[in-house]
Amino acid sequence: MLKILPICLKIINRILFPIIIIFFYPKIEYWHDKGDLRNVNSHLSGYFKVTTIELLERPMSHKEILQLVYNFKIRLGDLIDKEDTEIDLDKDITFAIEHGIIEEKDGKVFLTLRGREIAKFLQKIVNIVMDTFFSEKMVSIISISVLVLLAVLKIQLGMASDSASLIADGINNMMGSLSYIFYWLASTSALFGKYLIAPMIAVLAMFGLKKFDKNKILALYYIIMMFISFYAIAMATTNKIKNPGPVEQSINVFIFSALSALIMLILSIYQFESGMKLSNFLLMCRSIASRNNCFTSLLICFVIVLSILAQIFNITWLYYGDAIASVIIGFLILFSALEMSHELLKSRSKRTIVSHFMGRAEKKAEKKVIMRWIIGLLRETPLTKQQLEERFTQKFSKETPKVLMISGFGYNSKSFVNMGQYLDQLIKEKKLILKTDNKYYLPLM
Repeated sequence: MLKILPICLKIINRILFPIIIIFFYPKIEYWHDKGDLRNVNSHLSGYFKVTTIELLERPMSHKEILQLVYNFKIRLGDLIDKEDTEIDLDKDITFAIEHGIIEEKDGKVFLTLRGREIAKFLQKIVNIVMDTFFSEKMVSIISISVLVLLAVLKIQLGMASDSASLIADGINNMMGSLSYIFYWLASTSALFGKYLIAPMIAVLAMFGLKKFDKNKILALYYIIMMFISFYAIAMATTNKIKNPGPVEQSINVFIFSALSALIMLILSIYQFESGMKLSNFLLMCRSIASRNNCFTSLLICFVIVLSILAQIFNITWLYYGDAIASVIIGFLILFSALEMSHELLKSRSKRTIVSHFMGRAEKKAEKKVIMRWIIGLLRETPLTKQQLEERFTQKFSKETPKVLMISGFGYNSKSFVNMGQYLDQLIKEKKLILKTDNKYYLPLM
């Protein structure tokens, strides 16, 4: 599910690199022409492109390059495709030397002027992708466009097909898009901030709630909109309960809902990753709403199946499935509003991680990375817990590849790690053995 980085690497390599060379770099200094530069770049392996960015800072030996690739792979865990980290160092170095990208001297690999030019291009493209596609403005534009389009289509198709659940889902999408527009106005209009943000901060301060900044005030308004959305859905549900019936155009509704689920899943991942990268609480809140929209779209697919079965077998009570789905959608929204309210009231000293499937996946990925690092280290020599902690602090945390620091992806420890927790887990899984000398060993195979 967390395949954003490999996708970004492919987009950078196959689409953005040629576009930026053509439109943003009219002058090539050390290559014959732009076609020559594009052709060589397309033949460089994924890990070697990462290496060129690192070589901008310092020359490296073969051993250091292999260690860099190992650090790259360790921090990404299962997020990176194998093809991007397959290593044939001698072959890649020979290719790079033949095309004037690097040169070797005294056992070290140096970038040539041609190599520095291509490495700077790569670094620039990574910066452009991160600053553009994962910026707050771009997330808002994409989210508003998706939500407005889906809301209009869902409400229209819901009314045409007499589906209360689809109408409820459309209302939910519309409220989500309005919250984005609301936030955008607050960010760009001084009057909006003066008359809506500042007064709310003052009111909350009167009740001793002084920890609310602008982002959290906007999140509060967003929560209020979710409660309004819940009320509107309750009205649509009541009408469907009073007048049960089949969902018309069932096949069209099923296909549309399945596509909506996929779109909202992608949007939820995008919002969550952007929110984590920007430390933006509001974006993480919105990722919860998008996640729920994915689930509700799948729920509507199930309702359509029930409606079709009701028509085939003349089981009229199955028509209430549409109303029940609408009720479920309403309560999902209510639950999300309560969940966000809880996060909103957390102390600033606590890291805000909304209970989102991406948040849980992030924890699992962190666990895999550290446990894989421990096993890799113990292959060299047995170590005590204290020695592992010292190496983690002195080496692991300081060996993050530059491309991961620029992009913000991959695991990069910035806080205390409970090494004992991971060691105990590895022993429990019979992947490590603790002997009487207090050193950890890999079991004999």
